[in-house]
Amino acid sequence: MNFIYMPANSKKSPEFNRICIADEDPLVSELMQYNLEQSGYKVNVFHSTGEAMDSNLIDFDLYIIDVMMEDKEGFELARYLKQNLETINIPLIFCSSRNNEEDVIDGLDLGADDYILKPFAMKELVARVNSLMRRRKLTLNSNR
Repeated sequence: MNFIYMPANSKKSPEFNRICIADEDPLVSELMQYNLEQSGYKVNVFHSTGEAMDSNLIDFDLYIIDVMMEDKEGFELARYLKQNLETINIPLIFCSSRNNEEDVIDGLDLGADDYILKPFAMKELVARVNSLMRRRKLTLNSNR
């Protein structure tokens, strides 16, 4: 497994840089946080959907949500985000070890922009986040 990735330009500062991670696995969430922070992002980690829902979710520019969490499924958090007018357009990535076709389709139908299967390479996660952040920046700038 290739978990740690340190990009060469690790101190860039993206304009849109606040990421919410909701994943109950401390090792995976810590690795995601470390690699995203090395890429210049500010990351908040929540280890339950309830903890994430109690935070100010409109402060984030992207969400990374694990599908399977103990208190509530990540799908429930995604439903909440995609029904809220203040968070509906903020990109969302599901990460999960649930790799059956139905779960992937359900996640995308809920409004996720991407669905990445565990275990995944951190370099790939950072690339997917960078892509969604570029798209978000272009969309917001074209609406001004």
